[in-house]
Amino acid sequence: MNFLSHYYLDRIKNNHYYNAGLTLPDLLGFHKGRIRLTEKTILQLQNLNMNNDLLNGMRAHLKLDKKFHTSDFFKKNTLLLQSMFEANTQHNLSHFNCHIILEMLIDKFILHRNPEIAKEFYEVYSHIDFNVITSTFISLNDFNKQNMFDLLTRFSQSSYIGEYINISAIINISNIVSKKFNKGNNQLDRDNTKVFQDFYNQIENEISILLAENKSAEI
Repeated sequence: MNFLSHYYLDRIKNNHYYNAGLTLPDLLGFHKGRIRLTEKTILQLQNLNMNNDLLNGMRAHLKLDKKFHTSDFFKKNTLLLQSMFEANTQHNLSHFNCHIILEMLIDKFILHRNPEIAKEFYEVYSHIDFNVITSTFISLNDFNKQNMFDLLTRFSQSSYIGEYINISAIINISNIVSKKFNKGNNQLDRDNTKVFQDFYNQIENEISILLAENKSAEI
């Protein structure tokens, strides 16, 4: 769910297909068939002579995800969030929710320090031919070209990533994603705002260090 973090950390100036590729592995999760990209899948697509910039962006996404999800930062802070939530609400917060909320809070941090970056992120899609993207995945099982085209259109015309700056929006999106994937808690409410804000305040400096250590973007 941290579309913005991938863009912030790994974007290449004016390479729009590469930058779009940075977001596609997560976006494909919302495709009707919930396609999961792997390095093997990307290699197969590369052998079909698909857009290399797009594929390299997706490959960079997978590489960063692997590093992040095995990091001490991720392990420690998903457990911390679970602990703080339980202590404050007497309810359990699933690992799934901890995972996506932590990722969205990193995007929140980026938005605070780069208020224009969400607009810049969405502008990438104004330079993209969606048919190039849909044609890239046409050989995959369960891929629906029209469904993906419609998904890309809705995503490019939305502005919800900019809303990550608000904890209430993060709670709402967490509920929507949990319900869609039938995982975790999908009944979080505004009463939980304080615990998430307190958690964010506690890890804010760690987020800053994490981003500084992983940034490779060409500005």
